[in-house]
Amino acid sequence: MSNDDYIRHLGSRVVAKAVVQTMSYAAKNPVGAVVGVAGSIAVIPALGITGTIAIPLTIVGGILAGAKGESSIKQATKNLGNLISETAVNTKNTFSNVTKGVSGFFGFHSKEDYLNQGIDNLKNNFIGEAIESFTNAIAIDSKYSEAYFLRGCLYSDTAEYEKAISDYSQVIQINKNHIESYNYRGNIYAAQQNYKRAISDYTASLKLNPIDSDIRYRRGQAYIETEDYQKAVLDYSHIIYVEPSNTEAYLIRGSLYLKLEKYVESLSDYNQVIKMNPNCSESYFYKGYLLSLKKDLKGAIDNYSRAISIDIDFVDAYVNRGYIYKIRKQKTEALADFKKAIRLFHLESMQDEIENLEKEVKSLEREIENVPWWQTKIF
Repeated sequence: MSNDDYIRHLGSRVVAKAVVQTMSYAAKNPVGAVVGVAGSIAVIPALGITGTIAIPLTIVGGILAGAKGESSIKQATKNLGNLISETAVNTKNTFSNVTKGVSGFFGFHSKEDYLNQGIDNLKNNFIGEAIESFTNAIAIDSKYSEAYFLRGCLYSDTAEYEKAISDYSQVIQINKNHIESYNYRGNIYAAQQNYKRAISDYTASLKLNPIDSDIRYRRGQAYIETEDYQKAVLDYSHIIYVEPSNTEAYLIRGSLYLKLEKYVESLSDYNQVIKMNPNCSESYFYKGYLLSLKKDLKGAIDNYSRAISIDIDFVDAYVNRGYIYKIRKQKTEALADFKKAIRLFHLESMQDEIENLEKEVKSLEREIENVPWWQTKIF
């Protein structure tokens, strides 16, 4: 396989899979998580022989956590304009005298009593009791959206996702403008890989709040999963417009442009990241890959080397640089990079990658041993 064929082969195989790896929000809680491609490495055949080359094109995170990694109930408390505290205050002011009097004499509880009881249980982390209290409130008023919503958040946090979807749907039926219910239901749909419904919910949310970059980010991820890259570009472009210093959005959009074969725009985005953050090793890595597609092998090596200088354990950069060295017949340098990558892969127990690179190492060692003495550099 010629160098030109290799580069074309590299681009056609890798880019088809790489964009779906742009899941870079860290996940501490899987609630509403969008699960990414299994594993953090896209692997492709290289040089028409036994080797593989690893090309993850953007920050690989694996999953996009609902509510930025926080539980639904914690995020709900923050995002609802202090719904819990306001509800407690309102019900106290409005009903305190009445409910206290009636409850004291007859043991009667109003829906507000149960809601406040649920809030108290929630504050003390009595989840089961809180769910029961909200359920009692709903039994009194079947259109009590606040109780449905808080119970939905608890169901979501306890992994009872279908019940959570049902409660969020009830809230939306009662109040078509309840942004958080669209958001949280969309997160669950995304976690279930029901991206069409997730996109629908995120779109409804954005109609109500067009400047929510977090939800636009999530919708962009869902568009990526459905391979609607043009619409994903529009979402990340909007994020960049609102947040011009958002390097992550530039990285993702750069990879989307790469998928769409808009190499000039892709390179521009990677360069912008480097300009804003010269110590971003990933931006040099992605730029190196892009330059290899453009047949600028020296430029690719320079950028992989820069990525390694920032992150000495950047295993994919060693692998990719090794293959570029091999194309350029720099066998000793390629051998060194492959051996370094093998050591790093051992730390991650990535046996397939180790076996592939060990084959490359053996092949290179045989080639080096068989080089005639007059072709060996003495000085």
